[in-house]
Amino acid sequence: MVVVTAASSNHAGPLRYMLESLRRLNARVECYDLGLTDKEARVLPRWARLFYHKFEYANYPPHFDIAIEAGQYAWKPAERRPLGAAVERHDAAVDASGHVRAARRRRARVRRCSKRRRDARRLRGRQRGAGGARAAARGGRRAVEGVRARSRVHRADGIVAVQPPAGSGGAVVSRAQGRLHVRLRRARAPRRPLQVRPVVLQLHRLPFSRAAVRALLPLLIEISLATHYELYHDWRKSLAFCRALPDVAPREPVTFHMFWRERSGRFWPRVRRFGRKQALPVKAFLATQNLSACSLTLWSDQDLSSNEWLQPLLPRLTLRVYDAAVESRGTPLEAHPNLSRQRDARVYRDGDLFRILVLHNYGGVYADMDTVLLRSLGVFLDQEFVYQWDAFDDLYAPALMRLRKGSAFARALVEGVVAIPPGKYNWGRENVKRAIASGHPITVFPSPFFNTEWQADPSFEPFRRTPASGELYDGAFAWHWHNKWDDPIEPGCKFDRIERIVDAKLTALGLVPDAAAARMPS
Repeated sequence: MVVVTAASSNHAGPLRYMLESLRRLNARVECYDLGLTDKEARVLPRWARLFYHKFEYANYPPHFDIAIEAGQYAWKPAERRPLGAAVERHDAAVDASGHVRAARRRRARVRRCSKRRRDARRLRGRQRGAGGARAAARGGRRAVEGVRARSRVHRADGIVAVQPPAGSGGAVVSRAQGRLHVRLRRARAPRRPLQVRPVVLQLHRLPFSRAAVRALLPLLIEISLATHYELYHDWRKSLAFCRALPDVAPREPVTFHMFWRERSGRFWPRVRRFGRKQALPVKAFLATQNLSACSLTLWSDQDLSSNEWLQPLLPRLTLRVYDAAVESRGTPLEAHPNLSRQRDARVYRDGDLFRILVLHNYGGVYADMDTVLLRSLGVFLDQEFVYQWDAFDDLYAPALMRLRKGSAFARALVEGVVAIPPGKYNWGRENVKRAIASGHPITVFPSPFFNTEWQADPSFEPFRRTPASGELYDGAFAWHWHNKWDDPIEPGCKFDRIERIVDAKLTALGLVPDAAAARMPS
């Protein structure tokens, strides 16, 4: 496998020819740390864009054979290496290792070679046309071609073949590549594990069958207010970013948790049965997530196994009865039994306590019952996350969050419940804000990723037919209707449109016998 590293914005054209040449050699290529804009990235072949990752410059991935420094392919031959902080760190590491003199001698030796003669020979080969190229290929004279820009011919200045540590196999350099300038060095053992950086280039959506392109490394979408401020305050740019993210399968099994309390109110004066509105988030999960790696557990204070809306879906999900006192065992809340008994009129406190305890005890993804998943969340599941509340920089929405079992952030949330004043409800956002302020790391995604209408149409009516009912915001990962449980459902409203799309997909996937079974009467 060939790893291409450290390309900057003026390397798009040469990089294209280099990748095409490697493709003809039947080499497996992965590109790292390619600092190209979206417009420049379109110059590259489509197949090469599938391997975009970003990682720390000094740490090469441990599973490659040859590393090509794409900075050697600058438009000006005098620019031997790309400039920047990353290269300065790399040069400092080389200096510290004691190999700087040998590296300088090798570079001087390359400069003394007859570049003009080699360039002229390659130019003559290109001028012969397709026949000459095929003849050269048949004769085994394959090499990385140069790039002609105006009156100058530019070419690759060097290829670095890095020899892995002992016991992992030697560096591989084929006979066809032997005529290029190759220098060997012993790869130093990395001091810390490889870190994959944000994917910010144009990426084509990958079906689940192509998810193997990132099976070896985690995919971390590291964005924040400091680095991508516009995504948090411009929902159009957020959706454009979302459309560029691939649909991939999770690298490990992940459990999704949802919670519905049929009894509500302080003294349970009212019963709200699991019905049509509650069934849509469950069906949307089955229609959008990769069921080979994702599972759904539906929690409730009652046994829902006989519910008519869940009967067609029961083989695909797990039902569990929730008891706050039982889930509090082994946590800091066990010493405060009164906290698990407190209720409020709108069941806010119950829901806030549930998400904290379940994610702390089991890990996975929590989603509110008024949150409908529109796309696979696989691209986010390698990291813990919450999302921003509206356009506020310091408020967070726990309606959709991903935590690992027993993580530091999950434990901080559990410990934060003890500090909540008695009788206070709807404290979920405040508790998340306190945990983030205490320094526990977590990724905060922009609100439009999962709740676009909160910025795009604050006066939205999810259950009424309006001119905005046809806007489904292509690219968004979820839709949130914010506790409008008692509003009647009008035909043609946004809820009705999404429900029909979900039912049709379930039928096409064979998860529900037919659309009529998925849309049972209320």
